[in-house]
Amino acid sequence: MRKAYGSVREVSGKMKAGVEENLAGIRVVKAMSQESENKNSFEKLNKEAFKAQIKAAGATALIFPFMSFSSAISTALTVLFGGLMIINGESAVTVGVIMAFISYTNRFFVPLRDISQVYGVYQNAAASAERIYEYLQIPIKIKSPKQPVKLNAPLKGEISFEQVSFAYEAGKSILDGFDLKLPGGQITAIVGPTGAGKSTLIRLIPRLYDINSGAVKIDGIDVRDIDIQDIRKNVMVVPQEVFLFDDTIRENIRYGRLEAGDADVEQAAVIACADDFIRKLPMGYDTQVGEDGSHLSGGQRQLIAFARAVLADRPILILDEATSNVDASTEVMIQKALDNLMKERTVLIVAHRFTTLRRAQKVLVLEDGKIAGYGTHDELLHHCSLYQELYNKQWSTSKIEEPVKEIS
Repeated sequence: MRKAYGSVREVSGKMKAGVEENLAGIRVVKAMSQESENKNSFEKLNKEAFKAQIKAAGATALIFPFMSFSSAISTALTVLFGGLMIINGESAVTVGVIMAFISYTNRFFVPLRDISQVYGVYQNAAASAERIYEYLQIPIKIKSPKQPVKLNAPLKGEISFEQVSFAYEAGKSILDGFDLKLPGGQITAIVGPTGAGKSTLIRLIPRLYDINSGAVKIDGIDVRDIDIQDIRKNVMVVPQEVFLFDDTIRENIRYGRLEAGDADVEQAAVIACADDFIRKLPMGYDTQVGEDGSHLSGGQRQLIAFARAVLADRPILILDEATSNVDASTEVMIQKALDNLMKERTVLIVAHRFTTLRRAQKVLVLEDGKIAGYGTHDELLHHCSLYQELYNKQWSTSKIEEPVKEIS
């Protein structure tokens, strides 16, 4: 029976995921005129779910009648054999004894019948819980050390990679013997082709992943020797895909520092160049952003994420392609917000747009997990062929940017 309810859970999960996916991608479905195909796929899953439910219900439906039938058979056998014993003159058996035995038999079967009525519910819950238990039993790979080393305050923000090797899968190294030292307070842009290891590199700093060998250090201390919470209270990551909670703009910004007051929240928005657009909204800072920020544009979501980072005020800031999904006019505002955000802190920017490199003091060029170049924008244009290639490709397809002559 648990197997039957497990099938129900599995098929129902697929069906619900399909509905959510179709609703999220409704514009693509309509644009590609695939309504009929999606409808057929849903009907197929619906039929599978129906069959699984019938099978599970059938197994459950047999239990209660079986228990009732067993109780009736027991009563009938008691009357039959008890009656025969009385007829045959058994002095130890009387009508009272038979009635008492029937009463005890019924008392025995009543709780069994009650259990049988809820047994199906139990099996359904048990089948659903199995999946949860699978996740709960997954061992935690990244743990804080038992005797952590405290980061010094104030933090310098120096980051170093010493002979770092890392692979998501065995035998497929992303980084191999990687060495780099970034001084505190420096703005470093990271560029390279897709799959070069840019995002992997920045994820190792806050210990979102653990390296296979070598060491990643903050102010000379191996991140594996620091309490995870201590690391992440000093490192702020702004991802490419901004996530906003289904709450107000005010509370989404406040998430950077929960104890912050309204004045601090609004000041952070001013610094992040988000205050102007927020105040133009009907409800201002109390505007509901919708699920995953669906009521706001991509640029507006990005500015709110920057305001959250300003409020968090952490000495190390990591921006993972933060301007890659916005238009040119929005990018101007975002670049201004970046200027405010990057002051007096160590900054790493994974960048695709070369306008962002104007803010960088150094540019790191990666290729296949190795350093292909490291220097200023002008230095790399003269001495790094890969950087020249990346720059020329973007310049040839862009009518917005101007050639970069110097880096500030």
